[in-house]
Amino acid sequence: MLPKRRGFASRFRADIRPAIACSSGSPLRASGPPALRKRHVRTRAQYFRPPCRVALCVISAPCLCRVWCCERTMSQRQRDLLELGRLEYLQALVTEFQVTESPEAKEQVLANLANFAYDPKNYEYLRQLQVLDLFLDMLTEDNETLVEFAIGGLCNLCLDKTNKDYILEADGVAPVINCLSSSNEETVMSAVTTLMYLTTPQSRQQTTALPVVECMLRFSLSANRRLSNLARVFLEDYCSPVQVEEARNLSKHTAVGIPLPKD
Repeated sequence: MLPKRRGFASRFRADIRPAIACSSGSPLRASGPPALRKRHVRTRAQYFRPPCRVALCVISAPCLCRVWCCERTMSQRQRDLLELGRLEYLQALVTEFQVTESPEAKEQVLANLANFAYDPKNYEYLRQLQVLDLFLDMLTEDNETLVEFAIGGLCNLCLDKTNKDYILEADGVAPVINCLSSSNEETVMSAVTTLMYLTTPQSRQQTTALPVVECMLRFSLSANRRLSNLARVFLEDYCSPVQVEEARNLSKHTAVGIPLPKD
């Protein structure tokens, strides 16, 4: 188990307000979570193809959900106001995560942040609010649900070059690899996809290290079709034949210590 990162809390912006007024005039209070839907994170691992733009009403933000549909007809001033509301709502979510003591509320807020990470329009705001550090910190938590949502958020973010470079510079590959040993299928799927997106000529040695290739060989034999197909893509597109053969000869498909996720 990797040691827990302690980066986000110490760098958290102190000027983020605990209550943000929305367009209706009612504030989002830090004493209770913003309006939330069922905890479900939409990640790129579920589709493994570039997604279409995500409507802002994926999460029921009260000051945003009725605006996105007419975005094309907005004036520049209206667009500026929408962007301001987007940032303030994300600030409210991050603040809620910091101040709440409820595990369920933390899970709901993290699911919201992971879903917002699906939309490229939010990338700059999420970097500004240090949400990438938050996701990385949550990968070492004992709560499997927090880990699932955190790796899902990273999976959504790391297709962007700036986000990818930040994660690599923050030594984020190791905790992502650690997620491959999770018993949660969605966590493993997101971790495999994240490793694909994080692979560069400079990081390839780490993302396709021998233990990772051994793990993918094991996953490729899984009865879970989603996992086996994704593992085969990883082996064929990101690993050299020499790497695969070396891992196959060494492990003979055992990958000791890395269990398959539950179906």
